[in-house]
Amino acid sequence: MARRSYSSLREHSVVLMPRNTPFVQGLKRLMLLALVLAIPSAAWLGWQGGLESQVDAVTERDMLLVSEQRLQAEVAEQRQRLQQMDVDVRLANESYAESQQLVRAMEQQLFRLQQDLAQFQGALGSDAATPGLRIQYFDLQPAEAPNTWRFRVMVTRVGNESDNVTAKLEMQVHGEQNGEAASLSLTDMNDAGHDSLPLDFRYFQVVPEAAELALLTLPADFYPETIELRAKNNGETLVEHRFDWTTTGVRP
Repeated sequence: MARRSYSSLREHSVVLMPRNTPFVQGLKRLMLLALVLAIPSAAWLGWQGGLESQVDAVTERDMLLVSEQRLQAEVAEQRQRLQQMDVDVRLANESYAESQQLVRAMEQQLFRLQQDLAQFQGALGSDAATPGLRIQYFDLQPAEAPNTWRFRVMVTRVGNESDNVTAKLEMQVHGEQNGEAASLSLTDMNDAGHDSLPLDFRYFQVVPEAAELALLTLPADFYPETIELRAKNNGETLVEHRFDWTTTGVRP
């Protein structure tokens, strides 16, 4: 009998229904109100966060604008400096070119005066009346390039011959190289490839006439001591003279 009663109870379901008390109703209203208030609060918080991030972006943009303006000002200043430097370089080059032209003009004037002086000294010399050729003058000056010199030679003739003198002026520089005696010819010292300078004159001649032939370039390890000049015609030596390398002026 008891087993039958227990089985009949298991076959029935029991549903518990909460009581809708005023407390429960108030709790529901409170939860609904909290939900309603949470939506605008979340929206306000999101808006505030957006404003803060926008403020940071605006601040960073302003800083970038200021940095860009500063860089543009520096670039403009550097451009002005570069333009001024370019102007200064052009002016310096023009001034240097003018100075070089003035120096060359003064050198030519000095050389002409030295030629005149050589002629006068030659005319007053003890052998002025002796017929024949003379190496009247030799001029040697440092050039712009290292180990390079510029030279001029005046060859004169005394006598009343009507025909021109034709000859070749040979040149050799004697000195020391690598501790031993050494000599250099004109072809060794000049890139023009000439072994001598042509002479063709009646009274006097200054050689060389071409500027590129007037340069002598010595090896860096060569120490010059004397320079020997010799005028030849058909293998015959007409005149010769040796100068000290440092000598510049009239032949003694």
